[in-house]
Amino acid sequence: MLLAASAGAAVAYSPPRAAATTLIPYQFIAKTYTEGLGRVPDQAGWGIELYDFQTNGCTAQVLAGEANRVLESAEFANLNYSNPAKIEVAYRTILNREPDSAGYTFYLNYLNGGSSWASMLTYFEASPEFTNLAATICSTPDYGFGTGAPIALSPTGTGYSGTEAGLQSLLNSTPYGGTVNLAERALIPLTSTLVVPAGVALTTYGEVPSVGQNYAELGRLARQPGWSGESVHLSGGANLNHVWVDGDRLRESGYDRLRFNIIAYGGSGTTIQYDRIGNTAGATDLELQGVSSGYPCSGAVVSHNLVDAYTSTHNATSPSDGISDGCEGSQVTGNGVVDASDVAIILFAGTATVPQASTVSGNSVVQSGHGANALLATDGSTGQTSGTPRCRSRARRSTTTRSGPARPRSRRSASPTAPTAGSAPAPPPAPGPASPTTPAAATRSPRTPASPCRGC
Repeated sequence: MLLAASAGAAVAYSPPRAAATTLIPYQFIAKTYTEGLGRVPDQAGWGIELYDFQTNGCTAQVLAGEANRVLESAEFANLNYSNPAKIEVAYRTILNREPDSAGYTFYLNYLNGGSSWASMLTYFEASPEFTNLAATICSTPDYGFGTGAPIALSPTGTGYSGTEAGLQSLLNSTPYGGTVNLAERALIPLTSTLVVPAGVALTTYGEVPSVGQNYAELGRLARQPGWSGESVHLSGGANLNHVWVDGDRLRESGYDRLRFNIIAYGGSGTTIQYDRIGNTAGATDLELQGVSSGYPCSGAVVSHNLVDAYTSTHNATSPSDGISDGCEGSQVTGNGVVDASDVAIILFAGTATVPQASTVSGNSVVQSGHGANALLATDGSTGQTSGTPRCRSRARRSTTTRSGPARPRSRRSASPTAPTAGSAPAPPPAPGPASPTTPAAATRSPRTPASPCRGC
């Protein structure tokens, strides 16, 4: 929970200005956009924040000003977030963690009682928790994410909001071509792989395509720790649109490359669109399997998803891709990928008779906290190697240059090892703030990327 000075109007907040640091908090800049607006930074916005930090240094006061510039913008207002979703966004953007139950309840009553969004942000930024976190942000390029479990955010309206078993039963009973709706802000904890049958769509009720993604209103499939295998299995022709899939990596006891967020198993016409896919606990956030894996694939569409791997590690044994495309006939367009620590978007080969022929275009890639082996690459190790995939993906921003020994890349043969991670935050004393524990920065060594894509 966060301590508020009162339940009324905003209090004046002028935290003492600490000595400015020389470190630019690139990952914080990225998170103001991904957590605040549901998209990657645009070039102009990135430049504004970069200039402010270069001019004023990195302090709690400057961090708060940059967060408010985004969270009080017209673009944020146009997302039309409900009060529960606003609270989720504030915790993730400002405090780098999930809401705790006591804090969520307090601020839900606060906003429902007529208090302003701006005054709530003031309380967050005046808290000792934010002051302590600011010191970490201003000294640690890669500060991960808090380790608390997500909580239910008062799901409302039409749609499902029960258990995983109930959702699986509903999906299994839905005829080909049918749709299963999650309620807005429904939280479905996953303790095994959720299977979306062929030809069935899983979506959040009432959601429509938008330029900025209002991820905090989406139904959320939240992986629970302690098991292997992908969180979501999409059978051929299944659709996953407007759903939040969270791998919850930092609550796992160790790395397991098979803990993918989503695997799509071939078929025709599979779509994965307008989803929030992040925090993967395995080798990739999203994998499309194709003919080289025994799942012939055509017409798959992966578009306008926000994919992040903030909690992954850039090393030889436990990195994570953003989008891994082995489908020989897919369209990968308009996605944003942030801080994938292996390759942001990678194409795997088809076979000698069915070559890889996917189109990758209009995607934005940001590396803000840790290095990657490549932003866009091809890998011929799974089959046919001749021919050049068509790709027109552009890297939005690469913030740092790493040095170290080169190592060969092999996502499919990586041996599991435990990443360094922080422990879960202690329960907050009433009514004071919790003290977050952030993961220690992992040792990172770049490796030689596999078959860089030509002409991209």
